[in-house]
Amino acid sequence: MKPATHKNAADNSDNRPKSAKNPILPPNPSDEIHNPVGANLGIIIETYTRPANREILHLNYGIVTTPFGNALLSWCNRGICSLTFCDTEPDKQLQKLSLKWPAATLNYKPEPAAKLAEKIFQPTRTNSTLVLLLQGTDFQINIWRALLHTQTGQTISYSQLAQMAGAPKAQRAVGSAMAANPIVYLVPCHRVIKKNGALGNYGGGIRRKRNILEWESKQR
Repeated sequence: MKPATHKNAADNSDNRPKSAKNPILPPNPSDEIHNPVGANLGIIIETYTRPANREILHLNYGIVTTPFGNALLSWCNRGICSLTFCDTEPDKQLQKLSLKWPAATLNYKPEPAAKLAEKIFQPTRTNSTLVLLLQGTDFQINIWRALLHTQTGQTISYSQLAQMAGAPKAQRAVGSAMAANPIVYLVPCHRVIKKNGALGNYGGGIRRKRNILEWESKQR
């Protein structure tokens, strides 16, 4: 059924953390980051702030098929706004999307969504770039940007991520920021595991996290 268009008012793993160098994060949130999920795919981060003139944001969305299960994918003319796995409860994820973007209209666009998902999960040999429109606190966005400096097949610990983001004593807050990640897979919170090698938590489920890590290890 087509959703209505509306307006909004611990498992163990062999993937033990590798030694991660502290990257120099881009000085500008619009800088491009290469190879977050594939050699030919670049990411540009933009941050969203609500316009003073209360301009309405038009979000398109669709339920897409990915190698790791169904997902709700949404985007606007500025970039990708959300990517969340939703095998059994797409309506629940759609409700969360509307709460995250209360000043936006939501428009069901299944065919463009499928094409965008193909670009994300089946990148071609031709170089391409995706823009992520992130909405969050400065701390959250800094954590998400740090995640984009990990490489395909790499895993790091929570403490390593905190150091990469320049907040070595904020491991608990790092976990909260990852839980709030609105664009899974592209912002690869699945690469963060516990120091002892256990996978740790993942919003999409431990089995899916393991599947993504195993898939990425084969892409190296």
